[in-house]
Formats: sequence, structure tokens, C-alpha cells
Amino acid sequence: MPTVFVSSTSRDLGPYREAALLVCRELGLVAIDMEDFEPMGLGATTGSLAKLDQADVYLGIFAHRYGFIEPGHDLSVTECEFDYAGQRGLKRLCFVVDDKHPWPIADVEFDQRARLDAFKKRIAGLIINWFTDVPDFRYKVHRALAAWIPWPPVRPRQLPRPPADFVGRDDVFARLDGQVAGGVAIFGIRDLGGIGKTALALKLAERLGERYPDGHIYLDLKGVDPRPLTWQEAMAHVLHAFYPEEGLPASDAELAGRYRSVLSGRRVLLLWDNAAGREQVEPLLPPGGDALVLVTSRQRFTLPGLSPCDLDALAPADAVALLRAIAPRLDESLASVLAERCGYLPLALRVAGATLAERDDLSPAQYLRRLQAARLAELNEVAASLRLSEELLPEPLRARWRELVVLVGDFEAGWAAAVWGTNEATADGYLGTLRRGSLLGWDCAAGLYRLHDLVREYAGERLDGTARAEAERRHARYFCKVIGDADDLYLKGGAAIAEALRGFDRTWPNAQAGFACVRDRLQDDAEAARLCCDYANRTPYLRELRQHPEKRIVWETKAVESARRLNDRPGEGLALRHLGWAHRRLGQPRRAIECDKQHLAIAREVGDRKGEGRALGNLGLSYAALGEPQRAIEFHKQDLDIAREIGDRQGEGYALGNLGIAYYSLGQPQRAIEFCQQNLAIAREVGDRGGEGNALGNLGLAYAALGQPQRAIEFYQQQLTITQEIGARRGEADSCWNLGDTLAKLDRVAEAIPLMEVCVRFEQEIDHPDAEKHAAQVEQLRQRLADDPPLPAEARPLPDIVDQRANSYLMVKLGDALAIEPTGALSVEGNVRTWHVKVRRKADGQLRGELHVSEDGRNVAWTPA
Repeated sequence: MPTVFVSSTSRDLGPYREAALLVCRELGLVAIDMEDFEPMGLGATTGSLAKLDQADVYLGIFAHRYGFIEPGHDLSVTECEFDYAGQRGLKRLCFVVDDKHPWPIADVEFDQRARLDAFKKRIAGLIINWFTDVPDFRYKVHRALAAWIPWPPVRPRQLPRPPADFVGRDDVFARLDGQVAGGVAIFGIRDLGGIGKTALALKLAERLGERYPDGHIYLDLKGVDPRPLTWQEAMAHVLHAFYPEEGLPASDAELAGRYRSVLSGRRVLLLWDNAAGREQVEPLLPPGGDALVLVTSRQRFTLPGLSPCDLDALAPADAVALLRAIAPRLDESLASVLAERCGYLPLALRVAGATLAERDDLSPAQYLRRLQAARLAELNEVAASLRLSEELLPEPLRARWRELVVLVGDFEAGWAAAVWGTNEATADGYLGTLRRGSLLGWDCAAGLYRLHDLVREYAGERLDGTARAEAERRHARYFCKVIGDADDLYLKGGAAIAEALRGFDRTWPNAQAGFACVRDRLQDDAEAARLCCDYANRTPYLRELRQHPEKRIVWETKAVESARRLNDRPGEGLALRHLGWAHRRLGQPRRAIECDKQHLAIAREVGDRKGEGRALGNLGLSYAALGEPQRAIEFHKQDLDIAREIGDRQGEGYALGNLGIAYYSLGQPQRAIEFCQQNLAIAREVGDRGGEGNALGNLGLAYAALGQPQRAIEFYQQQLTITQEIGARRGEADSCWNLGDTLAKLDRVAEAIPLMEVCVRFEQEIDHPDAEKHAAQVEQLRQRLADDPPLPAEARPLPDIVDQRANSYLMVKLGDALAIEPTGALSVEGNVRTWHVKVRRKADGQLRGELHVSEDGRNVAWTPA
């Protein structure tokens, strides 16, 4: 785990060190702090530097003490730690107390002031931020360390175990091991089904896995299925493996950018099993050369940098060894003949060996004769073995096991029961029989059953059309309910969110297949039409996270069509509402308006007042997107009236917030504030954290437009806290940018840059079109910071414009590039006298601002020019 060395003077900064250690624990980092130092038999300086050898990053905290100088050393322990971290090439994150912040006089080291001044001048270029109290420090350190962390806290380990009885392929291992050592990053393991491609890839991954500590990803790309996985779905699998609770980017370009960003520079192992071809795999190649990619496929294709490995059948000796490992009663001679009849194909060998291991009433000679007969009837040794295994199944299961092919990928026992239309006890018995006959695999780690792709093909070719249609109907019915229940669970919030996402992700591929099935039959089948409508209408929230808007439009359009066929007017209205949302997400407000108007008409027709309000609110959003805020206001007011009439508090909050933004767009920030404050109160009342964050951000925009940047900052900071709490990275990026932009306008450039960089990094990850523009703005701020240093930048005593008593301990930080100009101006308020000092840039005399210092030195304020 990444390790942080926390450096500070010891007497004065204890609470700040504790805050830094707490932040490290929250981020999953290891912290090294002076409190943890055990006796090492070394001096203080040498012992500290020895601990620093264990660190990955240096975090320095500095106030008004220079620190302990060990006898025999010229520098304090603190300064030695800073220097040694630089010699080691560690990133140094320095935090300095803001001199305007009141500080106990007992914690100011006056006799070492010159040394401290010189030291702080050295660290000026490495200061991440200035801090005041402990909460302010903790927030700023959290942001800095979170930005530094080199890798997400989740390092997935998805690789299934290779077969325990794996044999042979030594020549292949020797060649591939040598190529990995030489830097080759992509292996393509290719040949016909049943040859052992996946087993070989898993065994190779097991041998090489330690070289790739940052993550191991496995995914079956379904290359032989009627609908192979798309590269977009594969990328989504990887992103969810590292960030399981985050939604997906809206566009393919953003998705690909996020995928490349996550894998960039990381040592990960990717096993893409059962690939369909070049077009599916090429977009998935990670950037750089730090990853290992293993690809298995029945297809022969090339990729840039791919080293192909075309497998053949097992060597006869290895085939015999495999058979005898599975069925020990086989002698060498019989095993040799049986291996030949199986074509030395690993799948056929496993089926034959398992049959003889399970069936002690079947002699090897009998089995050989039956296999010979089947082989005459079939042209394929594997098909012959599978047919024979099928014939040995009990009569009730002999035909029904083929129905499992309607399931997409690996499956749970309950899913099989649903497809078969049986209870789970009966299904469990069926599955056990299939396992014993080696027609069904089992992934112990995932707790899922598996049909080998060759077995799946065999079963699919022999599945009766009527039986397939009934199995697909039961499948579609079941998974419609499953993802609908997951969406309901998600709306409960809290811990239920993660549970809902896990359940949805596990069943999503089957749900998509179920929808595709009923979509194709809705014209001729009333139940299919009902399911098509329910698939879309019951799952709007989780599909918003997991489904691209263009795919959403397909689902919602079919739902509208299905509802119309069923004459289901409420269902039609709901589908139109969701369709309008999808069009707005794609930047198509005019199409959204068409849907919103139809939804409004239906809601009024059926007397759905809540739906009427939502339709009016959506019309307002659509017109706002068209740049017509006045028309938007008209619709939002109607929405608000309805929400209040029917007591829909959440809907009332939405309407108020939408009105606030519309008035903001009209250049009326004061009215916007009134509506947004009401929205905020309702969101807090009903526990809508996302709505609360939106309201706070909108208030920030309004106060900024009103010329009250400090109030805007307060709201942006609250919004940022909520977006981080609920894992809304897009909202976090927006709030960081707004907060940073406001700080920059207040000449607080050093504070603004790290915040705005959060937004830039997020936009770069998803290839956002504004990423380049925003990065250029941040670069301009860096140049401005270099050319015109902020106040404060280093410590120096205030000249004698205040009395000697104040000057004896008041330290105001000014940079070498700045000069103070005593004006003699003095103001008196009550019993407090305040001196006023002009600050100019030395180079050209340009006025930077005015410093206001109370006579007792306790209050310092700054007014920019």
C-alpha cells in the first residue's frame, strides 16, 4: 500500500498531525509519523531519515517553529527530512499555516526566526496550500492526497483458477514465458473449441500474475454467441471492476478515454476469453506497455503487437495422463485408445473420463464401442462425446438441459430454475446430474455454473423451436422482475445502493437478452408487449447509470410502441417521459419537447396530476436547454402549483430548483436565490442528498452572479462535500471547477489551481470536449502565480508602523517580489486601532493591495487592489 511520511515540528502541530493520519486511514494509505517511531539505537535525525526510506510520498506541515537541531547537525530534524525526501525523488506536499490565522504566542519560536524564514523560502515552490484551523487543514490534505494516490483502492482479482489436473503444454509455456521476459504484451491463443485455450490462458495467468500487481481482469467476450459482447460492454466491465459504484460516461469517446486513463501506466493482466475478432478486441488494448493481454479465440486474426499461439490437440502422452487422472480405473492401454477416439481434445477427454469415473457400471470397453458408434454418426469427435453424455442423462433431463442455452454466460441455480419453470430443489438436482456428467462447469469463486461454449453450441443446435420459445419467455419474465426489484432497492438509498448495483450488474446481460427477445415478438404477443413496456418503465434509475442514452432511446421507444399496442395510456405516458430524458441527455431538446408534450396530454387525459407536474417540469427543462428561460419559467410555475396542490414535496423541490436556474439564466440572481433556498430546505426535509447538492451548487452560482463570492464559496464547498459522499464524480468535478474559478477571481490562485485540476483530470479521463480549454485556463493561472506571487509567500517582521509590542510577535508573510509602503493611516473602531499598509510589486511599483493590521497584532486582513 502507498506510504506517507508525515513531517512536522513536534510541540505545536499535534492536532494537525492527527488530522493527517486520519486522512491517510480514510484513503487506505499507510502513514509514518514520529509518534510511531520505535527505539532504533540511532540519533533523532538518522532515525527519522531511516523511516523516510520506507515512504512513497512526503507530507510536510509547517507553522511558526523551526524545530529541534540535534547536536552535531547544522539543520533541524524537520529540514533534514525535507532535504532527504528531495534526494530520494519523492513528491513533497508542503502545507504552511496562513499567517492571518491566530496562533498561540507560546508556539512561536522567535530565536530561530531567521532559520525558519530561510527554510520557508526554500519550500515556497512546493507549497500545496495554506491552512488555518484543523478542519481546513484536513480538507486540503484530503484533496491533495486523493489526487496523489497512484491507483484506485480496488485492485480486482477476477481470474478463475485453472483446472487442478491441467497437463502438458510445456513447450508453449517455455515460449510464452520467454516472450513476456522480452517485453511482449499481447498473446493470442487461437484454435477450435474444446482445444484447451481458456485452460492454457488461465494457467499462464496464474504463473505470471505476480508480475502484474495492479489488477487481474477476466471476461468472456461471447465470441460464438449470436450477440457477442461489444467493446463498450467490455470497457464498462473493467471500469466497474475498479470503480463499482460509479456510472458510465455518456458517450463512446468519453467511455474509451476513461478506460485508457484507468489502465494507463498500470501493471494489469487482462484475459479476454472467447473473442469474436479484431474489431471486438482492438479497442480494448491498453495504452503503454505495462499490461499483459491474453486473448483466446476460435478466429484467426492479427492485432498490433500480438504474438499468436495456435494450439493443437494434446500430445498423446499428455492426453493419456489427463484421462487417467480423471478416471484412475483406466489402464495405460485402454486410456491410449480412448484418447485417440477423443481426438486428444481436452473437452472430449474430460467428458469421457468423467463418464467412466461416474459410471462404474459402464466398462471402458462398452464405452469405447458406444463412442465408436456415435463417431460414425457424427463427423466431430467432440459432438460424439457430447451426444453420448446426453444419452446417459435421466429421461426428464435429456431434452430439458438444452434450455439452459437461453441464459447469457455463467448462471446461478435460481436462474436455471426460472428458465426451466421448476422450483429450486428440482433445479438443484438437475444441475448436480449435469455436473457429474461434465456437461456443466462450476466457478467456485463466483458461485456460478458454466456451459462450455462448445457444449452450448451442441445444445442450441438440438433445442426444439417450441421449447426454445417457452424457455425464452420464462427467461424474459424472470429477469424483468429481477432488474425492476434492483431499481426499487436502489431508491431506498444508503447501503442499499451498493447492493442494488451488484445485483443489477450481475443480471444485466441476461436482462438485455430478455428485452431483445420480447422486443422482437411484441407485434404478435401481448405478454411480450407487456414485458417490453415493463423492462423500460421499471428500471429508469439504474439504467441511467449503466446504459448509454442511445440505447435508452431504443428501450423507451419500444416501450412506447408496446404500451400503445396494449392501449396502456399511463404506461405510454411514463415511457414518453423517460424517452424525453434520454433525448435531453443526447442534446436533442426539440425531440424531448415532442415527448414531453405527449406525456403531458396523456397525464391530463388519465387524471395523473403528479405525472402532469413532471411533464410540465420536463417541458421547462427542454425549453431551458433551447435557450428560452422565460418559457421554461411558465412551465416550472405550473409544475410547482401542481406539486403543492397534491402534496408532492420532492416534486415541489425540483420545481423550485428549476425556477431558480431559469431566473439565474435571465440575469436575476436574487430571485434565483429565493427559489434555490426553498429547494434546499425541501431536499433536506425529504433526505434527497443529490437534490441537496444540486441546490447548494445553484445557490453558489447565484451568489457569484450577485457579486458575493465568499457566500458562493461556502455553498460550493458544501456541494463538494455531498458529491464526494455520494460518489458523484461528475458533480464533484463541476463543483471543484466553480469553487476554484471563484477563488481565482479573489486572487487566491494557489488555492484555486488544485481544485480546478480535479475537474481537468476528470474531463481528460472521459475525453470531455472542454478538457483542453480548461487545462489551458489552469496553465494560465500557474503562469500568473509564477509571475505575480500571492500574499503571503514568506515570513518577515512588519516594520515599525505598529508599536514595538505588536511588532515583537506579529509576523506577516510577504514575498521578496513585494514591498510594503507605510502610509501612516490609522483607524479606530471602539478600543481597536488598525494600521493600514500598502503593498506594491518591487519590479514596477504596481499596487497589489492593502494590508490592515490591528495594533495588538491579532487581526490581519487583506484587500486586493
